[in-house]
Order: sequence, then C-alpha cells, then structure tokens
Amino acid sequence: MQFLAAPIAALAQAKDSDTHYGIGLGVIPSDEGYKGIGLKTTLIPAVRIQTPRFSLRGTSAEFIVTNPENQAFSVNLRADLLL
Repeated sequence: MQFLAAPIAALAQAKDSDTHYGIGLGVIPSDEGYKGIGLKTTLIPAVRIQTPRFSLRGTSAEFIVTNPENQAFSVNLRADLLL
C-alpha cells in the first residue's frame, strides 16, 4: 500500500484578528497490491482554524485550558481522530 497526501490549501486571515482560517483538499492514492485492481483515490477535506486558545488542523484539535500568555505553566487538551 502506498500513501501520498497532497494538500492544496487556501488560507484567509481577517485584518485586526487573531483568528486564521484555511480550507483545502487532501488526496490519498493507494494501490491495493493485487494484479488487475487499479489505483484507489480518496479525497479528504482539510480545514484549519487557529485562535489564541483553540486550533483545529485536519484531524487534530487542541484547546488551551490555562491562560495562553502564562509562559511558565500551560495545560492543553488535545484530541486526534484516527482514520
């Protein structure tokens, strides 16, 4: 099985804002490894949202529980979606 991700993304940023957005498309071609069976292509939508306390990047989300400006101590919650 071969794995290749080719993200194509368009990013946008609002003026005077700490929020960043992005949208894209991921392509995963995979070869099943059997003679006579062709290439299978899977399209995956990709979304990115970044704020000072929250980020969503593809299949990963993270939330900063503590004050993000406190550099001495930080507590973050992170979740990953396994495909």
